[in-house]
Amino acid sequence: MALLAAGKPDLRQGGPARVVFEMVRNSDAWSGCRWSPVAVFGATVVGHGRGDSRDLMTLAYRFEPDPRYVPLRRALKKLFVKPAYLSWIKLSLQVSAGFAALLRHWRPSVLHCHDSLPAFIARSAWCKKPLLISWHYKGSAITEAFLQASPEYRGTRLEQWLRSIETSAFKSADVVTFPSLGARELLERDYPGLLEGKDVYVVYNGIHVAAISALAGAPEVFREFGILGKRVLLCVANYVREKGIDTLVEAVALLPQTLRRDLSVLVVGRGPLYQDLLGKVRDMGLEFTVKLTGVVSHDKVLRLMKAADALVMPSRVAVFDLALLEAMAAMVPIIATGVGGNVEMLDEETALLIPPDSPVELAA
Repeated sequence: MALLAAGKPDLRQGGPARVVFEMVRNSDAWSGCRWSPVAVFGATVVGHGRGDSRDLMTLAYRFEPDPRYVPLRRALKKLFVKPAYLSWIKLSLQVSAGFAALLRHWRPSVLHCHDSLPAFIARSAWCKKPLLISWHYKGSAITEAFLQASPEYRGTRLEQWLRSIETSAFKSADVVTFPSLGARELLERDYPGLLEGKDVYVVYNGIHVAAISALAGAPEVFREFGILGKRVLLCVANYVREKGIDTLVEAVALLPQTLRRDLSVLVVGRGPLYQDLLGKVRDMGLEFTVKLTGVVSHDKVLRLMKAADALVMPSRVAVFDLALLEAMAAMVPIIATGVGGNVEMLDEETALLIPPDSPVELAA
């Protein structure tokens, strides 16, 4: 079986890489299987029954004597830059050809894809095995991920081509799953009618409740961030517009000075809006209250969560935030927006729910 996930795996964050990791690690069906995540186009490959585990980057970089992998290696290296439209297509075709060779090498029984591109490549490689797509994005991945990272391609032929790949992948899938009803609605908003006639299921994400409960959380964990003896609000979210971190900063600015003096807001994550958010924090004079930590280890995130006074998630759009489940397991009070998948796992008894884009209500 091959599990094809999205993006560069970073188990310190949420997203498909974490979901695949937890699924493989915790399912009895995978006992005895070895697996490894992949950095480009997200292939996670599980050798089942053969004691074999391979991944795209390993095969592309280490098995160079085999001619199947040399063109793939070159294409992958070039895709780390932002090539022009025609170069992008050429490189993608080279990757597709290399990936087709790998699929023939792996001979998987099932393909489980967590992104449209590996699903499209698999079908283009004439792989006729059952194809399952699990979709974690907030609607179209082209809108949420690609155009945010490369806005210069908006309205270009490249965007149109990528959207055709995305829709083709769903049309060729045998089964599609979402982590929430809200996630399905977001995709159908971007592509009306795309899922008609498909076997579609909602499979909610899960976490290690017992493991999180057993973790120790003490205020000393905040010391490395220069915080001690203050109340701490924790936000675990990537620095993108959908997460509403700018709303959180504005809400903190509305608090009375007497409250801000004894308060620290820790925002753990990463993303393209880091500099913009940092500038907003400085412009509002909140450098000593709001701290953007960047990425920290997942274990440390959980310890920060257990020691925090509350978790704040001011998302504008939400699919299914693992951080909310982890906060419940850590017995931490939650302040979140009542959007998307949030309302499928939270209610007025389990969290303080507020509308998005409302710094006044968040501050209150």
